[in-house]
Amino acid sequence: MQLYEREGYNYAKHIFDLKADFTPDKETKAVKAELSTIDDAPIYYTLDGSEPTEKSFLYTGPVSITESATFRAVTIRPVTGKSKVLTETIDFNLATMKPISLSLQPSERYKYEGAPMLVDALRGNDSYSSGRWLGFIGGDVEATIDLENVVTIQKVTTQAIVDMNSWIMGSTGLVVSVSENGSQFREISSKDFPADTDITQKKCGDLYHRVRTNSHTICTHKNQTYSGTTQRT
Repeated sequence: MQLYEREGYNYAKHIFDLKADFTPDKETKAVKAELSTIDDAPIYYTLDGSEPTEKSFLYTGPVSITESATFRAVTIRPVTGKSKVLTETIDFNLATMKPISLSLQPSERYKYEGAPMLVDALRGNDSYSSGRWLGFIGGDVEATIDLENVVTIQKVTTQAIVDMNSWIMGSTGLVVSVSENGSQFREISSKDFPADTDITQKKCGDLYHRVRTNSHTICTHKNQTYSGTTQRT
């Protein structure tokens, strides 16, 4: 690499970018961040969204993240300087790592890790085939999440991805229902969305979605956010 830089040669610099794996751990209710480089260059990271520098945390092994964070990491080499900054948003909320079940199972092609992906604190990205999304075919989807305590929910958000050219379509209607016993639900909110018909359209973003709580919650796309105050009964 030093020779290439000295001689001004072009080379595939992306191979020196950071590699990252973010793994939810249900037992510890944490997201484990594991980082690596092709040449074991030093890695520095932050958890507050600030730009990582040589004064930031030095990565020495997997990082266990147990609360919302904007994780940013970079490797710094003497010759080439900083690599591309890796950024991952991790959202912990009332539903994170809670038990979840689906009324309709994901399509085999897009099931990945299944229902727990919807509450793993990780957000979807701009690629439906990245392993960050669940895909459903053949009907409406209800995802029931046991929040394990009676809670006050102030906000419900979720993400959906649309890529009409690949026949990946978003939700057309969302419903919020609540229950204190997990069997009797009452609807408290609903919202319709116009069907996407523009074949050139590609987008992902936040949507209000369907919730049941008793803590039970219903939603269909990654990733959900439930914010409020927990109340034990």
